[in-house]
Parts: sequence; structure tokens; C-alpha cells
Amino acid sequence: MTPLALFELFVLGAAAGMLGSLVGLGGGFLAVPVLRIAFAVAPVGVSGAALVMVLANALSASFAYIRQRRVEMRAASFISATGIPASVLGAIFVRYIPAVGFDLLYGALLIYLSIDVLRKRAAPREHSREYCENIPLLLGAGLLMGFSSSFFGIGGGLIAIPALMFLGMHPHAVTATSTFAILLTSPVGVVAHHFEHDIDWNLALPLALGGIIGGQIGPRIAQRLSSPRLLTVTAITLIAAAVGLILRHIL
Repeated sequence: MTPLALFELFVLGAAAGMLGSLVGLGGGFLAVPVLRIAFAVAPVGVSGAALVMVLANALSASFAYIRQRRVEMRAASFISATGIPASVLGAIFVRYIPAVGFDLLYGALLIYLSIDVLRKRAAPREHSREYCENIPLLLGAGLLMGFSSSFFGIGGGLIAIPALMFLGMHPHAVTATSTFAILLTSPVGVVAHHFEHDIDWNLALPLALGGIIGGQIGPRIAQRLSSPRLLTVTAITLIAAAVGLILRHIL
């Protein structure tokens, strides 16, 4: 691993961490396709290294969000109750999917996520619904979040965020609560990947250091209202990553 490659991984972690903590997705959604396309890392290695970055990013961002008093602790606790055991399964099952299947499935996931980001960009900013706690829904979201978190290495915020928004939680609290839920669920996934010998620490450590920096920047931007242009750039980045993952198996 050259110094330049280490610096590139650090920058990737910082950028992914900033965008991930801004929208509550953990940052792995950007790191995973870059590791697959630019560094040609196998799916299991990608999941392990990206999840380490996601954990560092969520730890950093959660402190910022807790200081801002935006985290709904009960909701995050219910999500993590089922998300923690499910994250172990994700770390195991990713070993049995071929690289092409991983890339195509993740590419489709990125396209869905980009559409969701654009929808949030166009949505009105006023919020009038009251938050209604639905424990079965939170527990179900936790199962899907935990599995996808360690399977793809993305943290699972793309599952938690729609569930929390559906329940009427304020958008600012959604981002913070999703990030905190990622912090609670991802450590077990990291441990599971470690015991499966999936984590290349030469990749994971610079990504994690960058994720810590990005995790402090994202909440500050979110506190001042997310920029529509930044969300547009995020969506374009997701689409480009999805196209790259798909085309590498077509061309």
C-alpha cells in the first residue's frame, strides 16, 4: 500500500463520512463502489473494510448529534435490538454471493437510493406530522438494517431512514437517530467480519480516520439545513457508482 493510496483512502473515507452523516446513511454507500471499482477489492473485503469506516463515522457523528439533542434514543434502541443479531448473519452470508451478483445487487440498491435522495431534495421542508412509535415496525426495520449493514458494509441507514420517516419523525431527528442506530448495530458486524478474516486493516484504517473527520462535518452542515445542491451531487455520485459497478461486468 503506497502513501498515495493511503491518502486516497483517507480522502474517500472523509468524503463518504461527510455525505453519510449528512443524510444518515453511514457513508458506506459511497465507499463500497469505489473500493470495488478503483481498488478491485473482493465483496467480503469491501464489506469488512467499509463497515469499519461506517462504525468510525457513526461514532464521530453520533457525538455531534447527541450534543445537538436530536437523537431519539428509544427508537434507536428498538432498531438495534434486532439489528445486532442480524448483522452477524449479514457478515456470514456475503461470503456466498459471487462478485457479479454483489455488484449488480448493490448497483440496483444505489439507483433506488439516488431516487430517494432526489425525492428528499424536492420534498417541502415544513414538517407537521407527530412521531408515532411503532415497536413492531422498528424491530422489523432493525432486522433488515442489521443484515444489510454487514452484508454490504453500508451501515443500513437506507432501511432505518424510510421507517423513521414513515412514522412521522422530524427529518432532523431521522438523520441523527439513524446514525446512532448504525453506531449501536455495526460493532457486532465488524467483530463478525474480523473473525471471518474479512478485514484488510490497510484499507480499513485510513478509511476509518477519514470517516471520523467526515462525521464531524456532516452534522454541522445538516444543522444549517441540507443544501439541495449537495443532495443533487450525492444522487449523481450514487448513480455514477451504480453505472460503474454494472458496466464492469458488461463491457
